[in-house]
Amino acid sequence: MSSCQSFAAFATIRRGIVGVEAHLSDFAFPPHSHDHVCIGLMRAGEKSSRYGLRRHMVGPGDVILVNPGEVHDGRSTGGADRAYTMLEIDGTAFARICREGIGRDGVVFEQPVLRDPRVSAALVRWIALLKAGSVAGDAAASNAAERDAGALVLG
Repeated sequence: MSSCQSFAAFATIRRGIVGVEAHLSDFAFPPHSHDHVCIGLMRAGEKSSRYGLRRHMVGPGDVILVNPGEVHDGRSTGGADRAYTMLEIDGTAFARICREGIGRDGVVFEQPVLRDPRVSAALVRWIALLKAGSVAGDAAASNAAERDAGALVLG
């Protein structure tokens, strides 16, 4: 296994949403929490993460959902290096996404890991447009992708 530990934040066209690209090998996050919502996509490899009292295996294509204040960790399973993209979304931005996606001001994630190709595909498209839009200014396409991903992820 190579020794790759990289984290790179990227700006998005949406106020209140910051992206993070991570490429990790044998790296473990201790139990911690965030003040914001995290919605992520496991792109390669796998990890074992505890959300609350349960441990979950997370693999390629899985969508990761973390509520604000939820204690979680993450560690390598000893296999291949892992890569993921995480959107860190502040409370105001998340409330807007919920209103536009499902008509409510918020939601609490019941499942920390989703394995649904439709949700993964919608999240891939939204992330790409958030990144491209930060350079190209494609706000209309990003808005539509955000509504699509929001409706699928939020239920």
